[in-house]
Amino acid sequence: MSNVSQIVVIPRGIRNNNPLNIRRGSDWLGLRPTQTDAAFCQFDNIIYGYRAALVILRRYIREYRCNTIRLIISRWAPASENNVAAYVRAVTTASGIPADQPISFQDESAVCSIVAAMQQHECGLPLGAAVVAATYRMFFSS
Repeated sequence: MSNVSQIVVIPRGIRNNNPLNIRRGSDWLGLRPTQTDAAFCQFDNIIYGYRAALVILRRYIREYRCNTIRLIISRWAPASENNVAAYVRAVTTASGIPADQPISFQDESAVCSIVAAMQQHECGLPLGAAVVAATYRMFFSS
């Protein structure tokens, strides 16, 4: 009988409190003082990782007119690095929102569903929309 222990691998985005794998480059609120990941931001708390993702998503919708899942994912995860069609399918399936349905950043339910679905695709683990919704309400509700 083999005595092999199980190894649990925690996804990079979860280890970094960066559930949508935002690349380094901006001075985000809540960044860890020391960044040890060469490619991706590391946050003190997952709420700050979600906040950064929501800020980016708000910019996509308002400034770049990327207001559908297909447009958001095409910009977020370009074809040069990702299978965009598979990513769009994963997000539409998990969120229940059609790929070409326009959304507004004011639609908390839709935005949080999309971010939670993107997180699941990025990290492979569903964390759910509760923390995303709490973050949205904390930073973006009027």
